Amino acid sequence: MGSGARSTKAGEYGDQHLWTAPPRPNLALHPFVEFVGFLYRWLPPSLPRMITSNLPALSSVNFQNFTGFSTGFAAILGLLQSSFGMCCYDAPAHMTEELKNASREAPKAIIMSAYIGAVTGLVFLIVVCFCIGDVSSTTQSKTGVPLIQIFYDSTQSTVGTCFLSSLIVVIAIVGANAILAEGSRSLYAFARDHGLPFSSLVARVEPKRQVPIYAILLTCAVQVALNSIYFGTLTGFNTVISIATEGYYLSYAMPLLSRILARLTGHAKVLQGPYTLGRYGIAMNVMGLAFLVFTSITFNFPTLSPVDSGNMNYTSAAIGIIGLISIVTWITTGQKAFTGPHIGGGGTVVDVLRNHVDSVAS
Repeated sequence: MGSGARSTKAGEYGDQHLWTAPPRPNLALHPFVEFVGFLYRWLPPSLPRMITSNLPALSSVNFQNFTGFSTGFAAILGLLQSSFGMCCYDAPAHMTEELKNASREAPKAIIMSAYIGAVTGLVFLIVVCFCIGDVSSTTQSKTGVPLIQIFYDSTQSTVGTCFLSSLIVVIAIVGANAILAEGSRSLYAFARDHGLPFSSLVARVEPKRQVPIYAILLTCAVQVALNSIYFGTLTGFNTVISIATEGYYLSYAMPLLSRILARLTGHAKVLQGPYTLGRYGIAMNVMGLAFLVFTSITFNFPTLSPVDSGNMNYTSAAIGIIGLISIVTWITTGQKAFTGPHIGGGGTVVDVLRNHVDSVAS
């Protein structure tokens, strides 16, 4: 977001930022001890035997394929779930106007979220794999959610199962609020730069709280509408998940492609900042782009065979419709009204690009 109208007072909450606040281990120790004590009281004595009984099975390869496709293709299809968990790392970039020392703290938050998510996610998945019982009975659980069945088999307690399941609900709620925050700021940025219909309304900032109220409300309404699809059709909801994941990955791929093309054509400029990949930057960009292109193509494949109208993946059609709407919007209003974010010197990105094109042409 540019240096024009601000969604909030810049740096107002900077001292409370996760990466600048001083650590307080003495305050965090007591809840941690209580949580460990809770697990000790609720986990049954049979849990160690359950884990050790799965060691021989996990030490050997036991690949179960229920997709109807070949084993290799089924493994590729499995990338969708893990790729969905690797989205939204760019969220701090959309909140930079509300961070103190954003040029350092926002990249740090992006990298640390990846590290923390990788470590905690890996530990959680390993524990779940060791605690799972019979795969068929777990997937066909009467609860409708295999993970809840794993919790019950591990604790042998309804109360313990409800507590562990509620933790996932809490994580989902917190994650939804975070996505709402960063999504509304992205929507506000587009509206502020005249890139959306009704931009003047969406870009309004509430004077007292200094937040984009209308952008938040619109983002929340869209979020609720998309989540409601789950009550009507599971296929439609899975398509929404695929669209969201592919949309994120395409948005990550575009700047990488631009940077690579700039290096190949000799138009790359040195981007000043506190962090740099140095001489490894171009290699990392190529690797990242290759992965993003591969997974973006994979997201369009159906996950079951034979394919019918019920299990068809409609992601490609939906992406095509979104792309068509974007092109029409750009032709009719966008190219005339969109200015891009303001940068140093009081100009806009569009102005800088036009001046650069004119200078090259002359």
